[in-house]
Amino acid sequence: MSNQRKRETLQVATGEVRGLKVYISGPVTGRPRRNEPAFRRAAERIRAAGHEPLVPLDVVPEGVEGWHEAMRHCLTYLPTCDAVAMLDGWEGSRGARVELIVARACGLAEMRVGGKGSAL
Repeated sequence: MSNQRKRETLQVATGEVRGLKVYISGPVTGRPRRNEPAFRRAAERIRAAGHEPLVPLDVVPEGVEGWHEAMRHCLTYLPTCDAVAMLDGWEGSRGARVELIVARACGLAEMRVGGKGSAL
């Protein structure tokens, strides 16, 4: 991570910068209730820090079947955000790893939320 990106991430996490759109990335597949409670807790923390959370569970329409189709929807929204917040356990999620690669390619600020090394 570049020094500039580290500074941006710190500014987002400390509340120096407010009003950003933050995409929440984390494990969904194989998790009870699609890990929705963790996504909702993260959204509340992000909102409390003065940002607008984007929960991927909210952008995948009902009836979408399969990982690839869900990722197509998620990856449409991710580049429209200013930052990505990685949930605890993201490393074990193929989708979250893809989302982080895309977020980095788009120059989004990064942070951890709701776990070890959490900024929020």
